[in-house]
Amino acid sequence: MQQDVIAERYRKFARNEASGQSAIYEALAEHVARKEELLDFLASLPADRQQPNLFFAAVRQVVGLPQDADALDLERENLRCVAPPAFHLVA
Repeated sequence: MQQDVIAERYRKFARNEASGQSAIYEALAEHVARKEELLDFLASLPADRQQPNLFFAAVRQVVGLPQDADALDLERENLRCVAPPAFHLVA
């Protein structure tokens, strides 16, 4: 299942890239890896736009840096409305 692959990518990002560097991005990546709705959203995007660094850059472009992982859930509808332009900007 594509969502499982995406979830593992986000867990690896949290563990290998964000851990010890950015507590908020580590928490955000772990959160995304656990949230079915966010994984479904990412799976609906082209494969080259599902990467954690691109997704988090688009989040920052659209809504700013979430203060915590739960805030990412509240912004989901905003992301869905503007994902194509935002993801185009960070590519």
